[in-house]
Amino acid sequence: MSQQIISTRNLQKVYQIADISTIAIEDISFDVNTGDFIAIMGPSGCGKSTLLNILGLLDKPTDGEYYFLDRDVSAYSEGMRSKLRKGNIGFIFQNCNLIYDLTVHQNIELPLLYLKYKPNDIRNKVKKILEYMEISVLKDRYPYQLSGGEQQRVSLSRAIVFEPKLILADEPTGNLDSNNTKKLMELLTQLNNGGQTIILGTHEPECARYCHKTLNILYGRITE
Repeated sequence: MSQQIISTRNLQKVYQIADISTIAIEDISFDVNTGDFIAIMGPSGCGKSTLLNILGLLDKPTDGEYYFLDRDVSAYSEGMRSKLRKGNIGFIFQNCNLIYDLTVHQNIELPLLYLKYKPNDIRNKVKKILEYMEISVLKDRYPYQLSGGEQQRVSLSRAIVFEPKLILADEPTGNLDSNNTKKLMELLTQLNNGGQTIILGTHEPECARYCHKTLNILYGRITE
């Protein structure tokens, strides 16, 4: 039986600059179960990234309720969010966010170092993920020596190496050609088939087709 990993009720995020209020998302309510593969789809500026940042505990809502792993995290401080985020959520971004003066191997092992894994466990886990992603030959290269598709494979490897409960992907195919987009979406599908819970932010219908469910968002609201 699937276990609920996320539940949101009437989420709202308002940004205040001087005397101007901008509503980024409003009245967002949905649930996510373990093993779901959900697309949050909409055009640029519709609120996808804001919602993903809240779901990923990088930000908190102005109003509404957010339950993650059965905890009401709506009002958590940055320190509390950081502690819960660590080891539970893996992120994939459009621009990969790789550290350019670290090798592929060093980039992938970073979360394991933060989580204080033993050196031997780190070596084994990184070796396993390099083989799974078919990028073992790239392990000593630096990000600037990689193609866009290779960088995204490294970014995905770093996101899953510690086996998080949730993967959040924010426009991960935005800088990829159609061939590499297909490869990345097939990898995400493979992970999901293995039980990984994934939420994908995208504006591309061809990417959303890989998902089990699509939440369309426009002007900060879910439209269907």
